[in-house]
Amino acid sequence: MHAEGWRRLWQLAKWLVSIAVGVWCFMTVMPTEAPPADSTPTVGQILVSALIMSGIAGTATFGLLHALEWVYRGFRPLPINPSVEAIPLALNTPESAPDQCPALPRPDDKKPDCSS
Repeated sequence: MHAEGWRRLWQLAKWLVSIAVGVWCFMTVMPTEAPPADSTPTVGQILVSALIMSGIAGTATFGLLHALEWVYRGFRPLPINPSVEAIPLALNTPESAPDQCPALPRPDDKKPDCSS
């Protein structure tokens, strides 16, 4: 129970740190003053380059944190805990009555012939 809470907290921390790095990169790339007159990139070009750089930085941060998680776990995938909905219905049904014929009768069974 506690492990699931820590895993969710780690996932939240990974996403928030990645978003924060992306926003920080975006804010540092955006110029606060007008560019010099000899090279005049448009506002759209500056905005697109800042978005691409922040996206790459955020994705790289998320990848590094995800790799750190794998190293911490010892390169083992997370265990899968089956929920109640995931259990097949065949496992929840009671045993069939002994007088019912099985779908495929075994040759060594001494039950009455159910072919009719």
